[in-house]
Amino acid sequence: MALPLQPYIGYLSQPTQGTDLPLALSLEGLLDLESLSFLIDQDIQRLQGRVQADLKLGGTLAEPMIEGYLELVGGAYKNHLSGTEVHEIGCRLGAAISAAQHVRLVVERCVGRDGSSGSYVVEGDVELPSQSNSGAINLSLHSQQANFIRRSDIESEVTGDLRLRGDFTQLKLSGALDLSPFTAVLGDSLSSAVPALKVEEVFAQADATQSAAAPFLLPAISVDLAISASQQAYLRGRGLEAELRGQIVLKGDLEALQYEGQFKTVRGVFELFGKQFRLQKGQVSFANNSIAMDISGSYKKGAQQIDVGISGTPDDIDISLSAVPTLPEDEIIAFIIFGKSLDTISPIEALQLAAAVQSLRSGSSRTFDPIGSTRQLLGVDSLNIGSGAGANGETGLNLGVGKYLNEKVYLEVERTPNPSQPWKGNITIELAPNITLESSTGGEAGVGSAQLRWKRDY
Repeated sequence: MALPLQPYIGYLSQPTQGTDLPLALSLEGLLDLESLSFLIDQDIQRLQGRVQADLKLGGTLAEPMIEGYLELVGGAYKNHLSGTEVHEIGCRLGAAISAAQHVRLVVERCVGRDGSSGSYVVEGDVELPSQSNSGAINLSLHSQQANFIRRSDIESEVTGDLRLRGDFTQLKLSGALDLSPFTAVLGDSLSSAVPALKVEEVFAQADATQSAAAPFLLPAISVDLAISASQQAYLRGRGLEAELRGQIVLKGDLEALQYEGQFKTVRGVFELFGKQFRLQKGQVSFANNSIAMDISGSYKKGAQQIDVGISGTPDDIDISLSAVPTLPEDEIIAFIIFGKSLDTISPIEALQLAAAVQSLRSGSSRTFDPIGSTRQLLGVDSLNIGSGAGANGETGLNLGVGKYLNEKVYLEVERTPNPSQPWKGNITIELAPNITLESSTGGEAGVGSAQLRWKRDY
């Protein structure tokens, strides 16, 4: 059977003809999103859900009418790199014709959950592009305590609003997000260097005369976004335990994003040579690709106070030490590590002191330190190896291990060369900034004791 199409094509191609041609089309179907998995990296992301379509096109060619909906049910998304999970996704898009005779999709409902108490809500509408314009996008996302990142080194709940405005050629992403709570764990190295891989081309390059397929052009995206941490933001790892507060602002094109901001420490401690220093001041500033830090803290024992300053960038950290009353640098480090002067340390302690001094002067934490490596392996806060006298005056090995059970309770166990009372234990509890309770057992007498200490600095 043959149909003469040319008369109809000629009729419809005339500007004044065919505009009253009636339209009656319908689309109904069900699509499983897993069938589109080839469009994403399945090793990193996973997408689930079913899309149901019920669309009807009517009216005339000059004045078309569209009605119906697209609905996503049972949706779920997971990103294995960031740990992001969105469950119970349910979205319904209503289709209509705008006043300018353009197809418009309205978000009637779109919600999702993070698998816990957090939630996401999307609102807005999208006008599809046509020959006369580039369409329009007007979408907003509201998140409420959504656990957006779940990784071993970083975890955060996000509350705030994002807005996406523009068309299919140029978009602007703006808004404000608050990360609370937020926890970041520092790794063993602050270096951000990425190893370069040498790539050798094996296959011959295709003929230059063969033109590559034209890439799909994504819209240009500009950003104006403020990310803040107002409370319960913690930075942990490498001896640091700090609560932070601050804000970072991201602006510019997505491909050349500019950012600046500042975070300050609210409270916390950091560890240096096995001892905890209370943070007195802490500030980390961000500007484009540079990060600068200025941190100071103090450690007190008896009448002696040690102050430390850490400044510079993650790749070039400068550590300075000072003491009140004044002490030489070697004496300061000996006091921090062993709590005593250079004249009374043992040969093993001298080896540990030399490694600590070399680490401080070189600005590197990779100097060989057998005591420090053993302390990290055991997961304790202090490890002291020295010599002690036994019951009959003979010299033997003295080993002490200590750990902070929490910020205010410190437990220490010591093995002595005294065969009659080989073990000593001591626990220190900070009841107030100036009041501590110390309880000990063992030692030469083999009995326990408790002391309530009060101090005041003048």
